[in-house]
Order: sequence, then C-alpha cells, then structure tokens
Amino acid sequence: MNMIKKILSVLTVFCLAVLLGFGVSIVMADNPMTVKTDWNDSVGTVQYDFTYGDKPLNTFDLYLPSDQSKSAYGLVVYLHAGGFTGGDKHDDADILKFFTAKGYVSAGINYSLSSPNDKVSVLDMSNEIKQAIPKVVEQAKQLGYPIDKMMIAGGSAGHSLAMIYAYRDGKTAPVPVKMVFGMVGGANFDAKNWYAPNATPEEQALWVAMMTGTKLTTEQIKNGEHYAALKLINAADWIDEHSPPSLSAHGKLDKLVPFNAVIPLHQALKKYQVPHTAFVFEHSGHGLHRDKAMQEKLWAELDNYLAMYM
Repeated sequence: MNMIKKILSVLTVFCLAVLLGFGVSIVMADNPMTVKTDWNDSVGTVQYDFTYGDKPLNTFDLYLPSDQSKSAYGLVVYLHAGGFTGGDKHDDADILKFFTAKGYVSAGINYSLSSPNDKVSVLDMSNEIKQAIPKVVEQAKQLGYPIDKMMIAGGSAGHSLAMIYAYRDGKTAPVPVKMVFGMVGGANFDAKNWYAPNATPEEQALWVAMMTGTKLTTEQIKNGEHYAALKLINAADWIDEHSPPSLSAHGKLDKLVPFNAVIPLHQALKKYQVPHTAFVFEHSGHGLHRDKAMQEKLWAELDNYLAMYM
C-alpha cells in the first residue's frame, strides 16, 4: 500500500508539472501587444542559439534592436513556460520582439527540462539561469549592445525561475536587476501549498527530491529540515528591503499553480515594502483568460513599470 501511495504521489506531481505551462500561451495569444509588433529588419534582428553551458539545452537567443546608437541598453530576459518539463525559447518570440521594438535587447533562454528518464530539479534549472545571465550580457556587448540594467520575466515555470533569479541571485547579477515581471508562477514550493494540504512526510520527501534534488528522510521532514532545501527555490524567502520591484499576475482560481503558492510572495513584498503591483484575476485560472479588463490593466501597468524602472 505504501508503494502504491508513493507511485500515485509521483504521478500526481509529474502530471501537475506537465500542465503548468499550458495557460500562459492562452494569455499571450489574447494579448494584442504580442501579435501586433511590426517586425522587420528596421525594427530588429534575431541571433539564435548562443551557448552558455555544456548541457544540450544551454542555449539562448538574442533579439537586437536596429538602433545601435545608444551608449547602453536595457536587457529583458523572458523565460519560457512549460511546467519544468517542456517549452522552448522560440515559444516567446512574439513577446521578445515586442520588448525589442521598445528598444531593449531581449533574450530567450532555454534550460534543462525534467523527464521520466532525466530528472532535472527546479534547483538545477535555476542554477542554469544564473549561469546564463553573465553570458547573455557579455554576448550582447560583443555584438555592440552594452547592457547597463535588466528586467527578468517569464510565464508559469518561467515566472518561477525569473523570481528565483531576481530575489536569490539578483545581488550578484552582472548588471542591476531593476524589476521582475511575470504571470502565474509559484513563489513557494512547500508541497502543502501545491498538491496536498495534508501531505504526509513521505509525500513531502518525494516532492522535495523532485523539486530540489535533495533526498531527505521522513524524520528530517518531521524535524523541518526540508525548509532549508526548499528555500533555495522559494523566491519569496529571499525577498528583503533591497529586492527589485515586482509586477505579477495570478489567477485566483488557478488549479495548476495554486494561489496558496503565491500568497507568500505578496506577503514578503508587503513586509519589506518592495514596490510592487500584484494583479489577482478573480475569475480566472492558470490561463488568466476570464478577466479581459484585468488583462488590459496588466499591460498598461507593464508600460508604466518599464518607464519607471527600465
């Protein structure tokens, strides 16, 4: 019985992860700003598949504005969705072109993905993003686009990774992280906030192992030792008074990234008085598609944030 329970727990977590990135594509398809960018060589160009590490998916693309007259450029990094098991930087071509049309250098970064045959933890992925950012900045400089500041953003799994970088790694970034933007990403990976409020120690141990690669005993779970492991991917746990401003959107009815995994983000931003705007789509799930008026407010606020911080 215990073995069956463990298998069911793993399947539950894996199926959840596969679905995490689905809804963000709906948001982007509904967003007129991503589909109306008039993209041609007079706006910008794209250079593909620079490498930043030795893993097969350790590559990034750079979207470069045609105007090369500036002494420095802002960088926008947008990390793809896909539930930590799928997705690709090419999925975000529209929004990367949108930012580039505004004059920013934009980067889409691939990262290793988890599969039944290749267990890659969220911690592994976050460390790959940390490894990639200096390479992105350096490559942009080599191409004639010196970077002096950056925004990191993403959707769903990409939003989670963006927040981890901004709040955990931002202080050591090669250029100042001025803001973080994203939709429907989780900021706390306590299993009880995700798939089972009454998760057993055995289930929590499986979850921690999948999310962080750290194997703990049930006794260690009972002693609370798993919180130290989870902190490495809990973006909300790294927020302090020096953290960059945040613009985020989440669905109150989200069944894939539960709102309970978002509440710690809002609480920490308020506690440390970090400038932030948190849009809660009251009638929407992971796709944020049932609150059209709220979508318009989100994109308008994004323009305001870019003007203030980038």
